[in-house]
Amino acid sequence: MKIAYLAERVVRAQETALAIQEHDISCEIIDVKRIIGFSGRWNAPVIGKKYGLVKIYNKIQEYSPDLIMSDTVSLVNIYPLISKITRSIPFCIRLRGNFWDEVKQRRSEQKTFMNFTRSLMINSLGNFCLKMSNIILPVCNYLRKVTLGYIPAPKKNFTVFNGVNNSRFNLTVDGAVFRQKYNLESQKLIVCVLGFDFPEKVRGIAYHLPTIKKMLEKHRDVSFVIVGKGRYRNYFKEIIKRYKLSSRIIMTGFLKGVEYAYAAADIIFYPTFHDSLPTVLLEASACGKPIIASKIGGIPEIILNNETGLLFDPYEKKKLINYFEILLEDESLKKRLGTNARKRIEDYFNWSKIGKRLSAILYSLLDD
Repeated sequence: MKIAYLAERVVRAQETALAIQEHDISCEIIDVKRIIGFSGRWNAPVIGKKYGLVKIYNKIQEYSPDLIMSDTVSLVNIYPLISKITRSIPFCIRLRGNFWDEVKQRRSEQKTFMNFTRSLMINSLGNFCLKMSNIILPVCNYLRKVTLGYIPAPKKNFTVFNGVNNSRFNLTVDGAVFRQKYNLESQKLIVCVLGFDFPEKVRGIAYHLPTIKKMLEKHRDVSFVIVGKGRYRNYFKEIIKRYKLSSRIIMTGFLKGVEYAYAAADIIFYPTFHDSLPTVLLEASACGKPIIASKIGGIPEIILNNETGLLFDPYEKKKLINYFEILLEDESLKKRLGTNARKRIEDYFNWSKIGKRLSAILYSLLDD
């Protein structure tokens, strides 16, 4: 089988392609973000930078696939839909996030007529693509349930988790590299990895800064590290200044070797008000780290409370401070949670198992 994969997240697409090639599936990855030139998922233009959509169409034609898969809900799916209608090529969408909530968030960010109109267009186009696709592949059960609320077609809706690159994220990564770089050899580290392009993630950690401040004032041997980049990063740095935490919170920006930050951490902290299946938690779990995370979206499918990590309501401050205290003091608990986290990744988020399941679903499309 030959698949043309229209990918906005190329790294994840490459990992998926490697997993399914074991089952006699060849995959041509088309980097739609680079071809069209949009800087974010909401900037896909009608025509595309330098006629990018035409380039995508030509690549599909040249490759002549048996099936087309896309991980973006946007205008780039117009050609797969045309191919489906004119050439009977099946088309499936790999749904990575809650598309409908993201549209609402974008609309509320900029309350202008232009943005409102654009949001309506994106919402309508996304729903059309999802309805017309042969199969929808949400990355977690939470997202499958959400999708069924908008597209009530359970026979074409299959959960297929994302996996983890175990050659990069594992128990052998040496955290000393990160500690030495930031002169943190003697400190206990709480590490938070987040994208500063997502308002609900930034709001999640900003909401808990008073709790973080209390914890840092009590534990002088603890350092708090935030890894990530994005448009709200400078705004967040100003908030940190207002709380007088600039000297206690280290903001690294983007890290190419984020696995070393995971390995250095005593605790991974992931507060958010909106998410589906965060890659951060898969990677941190693969590194065998205890995690404190918001109990929302698909996060409970990765983190089992009191087994592989600790979950809290994103508005619950008292429980969070207790969790920090417990994990900072209880080494045996940290070790148990981290060991269980790694095992859960091996059992449920293993690319080999995911590739087998995904391949079976894709082959069933051609058999119909």
